[in-house]
Amino acid sequence: MAETGFVRSIVGLVPIFCFGGKKPLIDASTPGAKIPRTKDPAPAKTTTRGRAVTEVSGVQTLEQKLTGLLHPSIQMLGYEFVGLEYHAGGAGMLRIYIDQPGGVTIDDCADVSHQVSGVLDVEDPIATAYTLEVSSPGVFRPLMKAEHYKRFAGERVKVELESSHEGRRRFRGTLIELVDDTVVIEEEGARFEFPLSMVARATLDPEL
Repeated sequence: MAETGFVRSIVGLVPIFCFGGKKPLIDASTPGAKIPRTKDPAPAKTTTRGRAVTEVSGVQTLEQKLTGLLHPSIQMLGYEFVGLEYHAGGAGMLRIYIDQPGGVTIDDCADVSHQVSGVLDVEDPIATAYTLEVSSPGVFRPLMKAEHYKRFAGERVKVELESSHEGRRRFRGTLIELVDDTVVIEEEGARFEFPLSMVARATLDPEL
């Protein structure tokens, strides 16, 4: 039986989102209808967060597998694949960020949601129940790849590390550069350097 999803638009400084269930995810003619994925959820306690995707000890993570599956389909539609986050446990959430010159609309999110849902239904990479969300990056754009750090050098950023570095885990300042997989940030006249692999989450932090 076909399942339907719903579309929610949030305008202004925050991203535009599309949410969906399993089969055809988006049906804009029936807003408010949301049917979650029907798999029996298995216990899951770990949570992965948006970060630059790197391979650890030759083992492919779920986020890497999802990226490999979904990136080509999204690129084929003409959108930039910014990155994705998978949050396990609870209801579960797969969030995909897309972008394009001129910005992203609700219809863009719907198109990507429909395309991605087909790939996910065939490949079935996630064993537990979850909700799919397609989003524009928004003003506070996540930095999820090494190339993002190079593209947005000179911009204000907010960074949270996986573990303490020089006695702290959070930094807020100007992104100077990424060199040899080392992030360089200047905060109040002081420079801090740490490996990209230590970054748990990083976003642009514009002064509004």
